[in-house]
Amino acid sequence: MSKTCRVRPTILLATLSVLWMLPVAAVVYEAVVSRSVQALPRGAAAPGIARAAAITFLVSLVSAVASCTFGAMAGYALSAKRFYGMKLLLGALLGAMFLPASILMVPVFRVAASLGIYDTIAALVLPSCVTAFSVVFMKAVIDRISPDIFHAARIDGLGESAIFVKIVLPLVRGPIIALGVIEFVAGIGAMAVPMAVVDAPRNYTLTLRLLDAMGGINPPPTASLLAILALLAIPSVVLFIAKSGDIISGLLAALFRYERVDE
Repeated sequence: MSKTCRVRPTILLATLSVLWMLPVAAVVYEAVVSRSVQALPRGAAAPGIARAAAITFLVSLVSAVASCTFGAMAGYALSAKRFYGMKLLLGALLGAMFLPASILMVPVFRVAASLGIYDTIAALVLPSCVTAFSVVFMKAVIDRISPDIFHAARIDGLGESAIFVKIVLPLVRGPIIALGVIEFVAGIGAMAVPMAVVDAPRNYTLTLRLLDAMGGINPPPTASLLAILALLAIPSVVLFIAKSGDIISGLLAALFRYERVDE
């Protein structure tokens, strides 16, 4: 692939990334520069905000790691193996990607209730441990690895687990990081699943805490809401700044047959 063909998709994704960050930067600017952060609830309400932030970060982190792990495993299985009903399964996964999250609220609630984990942290984590998007994304990435590599590894006596750990994972490091960031950011702003499986305020995420504050009898001032939104934006901004190179190269590898050249 020519240098020009590599640069153009990079510029496109970098531009889209900057445009996506503009509203986030506006919220952070309004909350920090205008000193709205000082309007964060204090006293009795402060522990609730801190606990909600901790729960949100923990749930998003665990869900992102689990989704990347199981998504990569399922993606490798779908890419390396052929079995009856595979096209039907892929069609179902693609269809699930286009379902609104609100449609899953009732099934998720019933599953959580039947497992006895309703209104617990586990109920927040379990539905996001693997997503249709993570499976389809990782399958698309692994499909670009030459089958000859897998064939040679099997001739050398490696099993499927060894091939996955020693060959597949190192080759798809960039896309996995990109997927992890996407899943983490999605978990930070998740609303449908927390609303379906959480009832007690002690288990609220930041999004539920924000909705609760906006819908209360005496809603807080705009400055307080901006401060909570700033808390939601911080993890996304930090991850984007820290891993922007891996995010862009990982997405390019999945979408444009782009291979990052390590110099």
